[in-house]
Amino acid sequence: MSEIRANTISDAAGTGPVTLTGQYGIKIWSRVDYSSGTPVIADSFNISSVTDLAVGNVGNTYTTAMSDANYSASVTALLGSRVGAVIGATQLAGSIGTTVTLSNTAAEADVSRNLTCTGDLA
Repeated sequence: MSEIRANTISDAAGTGPVTLTGQYGIKIWSRVDYSSGTPVIADSFNISSVTDLAVGNVGNTYTTAMSDANYSASVTALLGSRVGAVIGATQLAGSIGTTVTLSNTAAEADVSRNLTCTGDLA
């Protein structure tokens, strides 16, 4: 049996992380914060910007597209004491939309959320 131990795995030049293309790692992720009243990227990978599309709906513009429409997207929302949420992801032109709808009031649907996508990059 073999064992590999490492503190850091870098690209061939030693200047950055390895690029995952055909492997099954996370290809897109974002943490979008709403504490300021508008969506702001708190942290991300392969996301260049976010856009407030409507109450509860945020577009996450990716840097490198997925290879096709056959990928998996998962969204979670930081709801706090709010209940009755419907959470989803939608494919948009050049981005992935995350939607959070609450049964309380529409204004509370603008909550912080996390997005992850797995599949193959273009």
